[in-house]
Amino acid sequence: MPRRKVLKYNNIKHRQVLAQKLEAAKFQAIFFADVPGGYDVYKGPTSLEPAIPATAQFPVNDPLYIIPAIAGVTESIGFGVTVSTSYEHPSAMACKFSAVNQSSNGRRRGIAASVHKVEHDKRYNIAHEYLEITYEFWEEPWRGDAVGATPKGSSADPKGLRQINHNARTREATSYER
Repeated sequence: MPRRKVLKYNNIKHRQVLAQKLEAAKFQAIFFADVPGGYDVYKGPTSLEPAIPATAQFPVNDPLYIIPAIAGVTESIGFGVTVSTSYEHPSAMACKFSAVNQSSNGRRRGIAASVHKVEHDKRYNIAHEYLEITYEFWEEPWRGDAVGATPKGSSADPKGLRQINHNARTREATSYER
């Protein structure tokens, strides 16, 4: 088993070197699946027994914290990541994706993922609404000219910020973009 690298899941240098090799080979992107827990579908609910010895995406770290370290040692490769719509608040997700996008100079891509334990149609309705809310936090809180030098010498116009209040079918979200 000397070629098996699964035990290096927590070694950032290993991930950086791998990303550099992929970039040199002209790969366009690296994709990370966010797995908030082990898969328990093979031998019934709550059974992680098959997943643990196979290390089937288990253990895993949050990829949103790994991408900036990899982006710092690469130039052009993109970064895709799934994000669970079940465990993150849309405001926090918008903030995290914005930070990752800045740290990678715009090389971040994202995909919403739903948890398999919820009935199919319901989980996709939840994911759709989650994305609607997240887009509000990304795109709508600041008026276009609100951030930047103002006549009074400040960096932002407080009148250019609006609070997001989203009351909908699956969740409520109230916040300002951070």
